[in-house]
Amino acid sequence: MDRDTTRLATWWRCVAARIQGGLASPLELFTALSLLALLLYVIVPILNWAFFAAVWVGPVSRCHTAGACWVYVGDNVQQLLFGLYPQTALWRLYLSLGLMLLWLGSFNGYSPDSMSLLGGLSLLCGCL
Repeated sequence: MDRDTTRLATWWRCVAARIQGGLASPLELFTALSLLALLLYVIVPILNWAFFAAVWVGPVSRCHTAGACWVYVGDNVQQLLFGLYPQTALWRLYLSLGLMLLWLGSFNGYSPDSMSLLGGLSLLCGCL
């Protein structure tokens, strides 16, 4: 097994032992239930706004304040990602992003020399 699978298995055994053994004290039970209630109090409205009450298709005029407007995000994704960066120079950002992803992918068994070379190229293209 790889290291991540081992960590996950170890974590899961710890959680299972904790559930089987019960909570140590009433304070721990109160803390766990309070955190669960807080999590539900925060997560449920966010999920409702982001997914269930959101506008996914149609014109931007259909958007309302009750949910996210993913139509607007889709129409303006380039503006949201790159701001006022000139259209003619966007190739630099795309190249830099591609090299950075290639550099991050190179951590899977390549030599440190190739990682520093690709990282330097990414930095250079981002500064042009």
